[in-house]
Amino acid sequence: MSILWNNCVIIVPKILFAIIKESNMIYTTYGETFRRIREQKKLSLSDFASVNIPKSTLSRFESGKSMMSFDKLYLALQFMEISLEEYEHFINNYFPNNVNSLLQKLEAATFSQNKKAVLEIADLAEKEGFHFIALAAKSLSHTLTDKEIKSILDYLYGLNFWSFQELSIFHQTLNLFPTKDIINFSDFLFAPQQKFLNSQKYNQYLVQAACRAISVLSIRDCKDSAKQILDFINNHHLATENMYLHNLFNLTHGLWVYRFKDSNQGMQEIKKALDIFKAVESEGVYSYYHSLFIFYIKMTDMKRSKIFDILEAGTFED
Repeated sequence: MSILWNNCVIIVPKILFAIIKESNMIYTTYGETFRRIREQKKLSLSDFASVNIPKSTLSRFESGKSMMSFDKLYLALQFMEISLEEYEHFINNYFPNNVNSLLQKLEAATFSQNKKAVLEIADLAEKEGFHFIALAAKSLSHTLTDKEIKSILDYLYGLNFWSFQELSIFHQTLNLFPTKDIINFSDFLFAPQQKFLNSQKYNQYLVQAACRAISVLSIRDCKDSAKQILDFINNHHLATENMYLHNLFNLTHGLWVYRFKDSNQGMQEIKKALDIFKAVESEGVYSYYHSLFIFYIKMTDMKRSKIFDILEAGTFED
């Protein structure tokens, strides 16, 4: 392959030519999408001078000749009252990106309790370079090694910013973590100063992770830590506007009440929430939470039984 550059013919390997061609296609897609939004908003190239973006910069971007810097693109989108998320949807023809697609598939496989599908997602995530999503998927059907669990902990502790991906990984794997680590992450994530409390999209991932943390901490007898997260969700009204999240919160609250306050009242709350899931959600969602909370109740009852045995014996065993 050859290209003309500065009036000279340059021989270019086919693979490099393909990379250049693909890069130009990406530039064109971003620029073309931007142009269509701008024209729909009835804005001229000159209008963006008010946010210090030259007409020439936009023209080259829209024609696919160059990319704009992130800060300029962000300013331009803000000027058009378009979010980065919306812009990404427009570019991808409303299809989710690779990460979101994997997370959606993992959630569907989790609710259907389809181990084969879960393992297929784990393999796909590994091939696409999402190692920790792969481990999260694998954990649903196989026991992770201590080394794998430690690698997830190290990854999460090393984060400065949490996306949907990390919240989902935490949600799927936190039951494997030592209690002190669950509490550490909970103190960080479920805190009033967290900025993603302002995002409705983060809400579902955050509440699901919170409810899982409450449940695991409850069956591990961490009454105050579990209650702190319950109060956090309640005080910030995180589960009030979405029926699924509201019912999941009530289900989780029922488990806490069952464990620490009144087993009869707690069981009533759990049954009521499960009945609502059965009535308004898919069979998969109902079956998943029905099985999960039966397991939680059995774990709680086993702990109670052990405590009673110890009290009757008058001794404590290691």
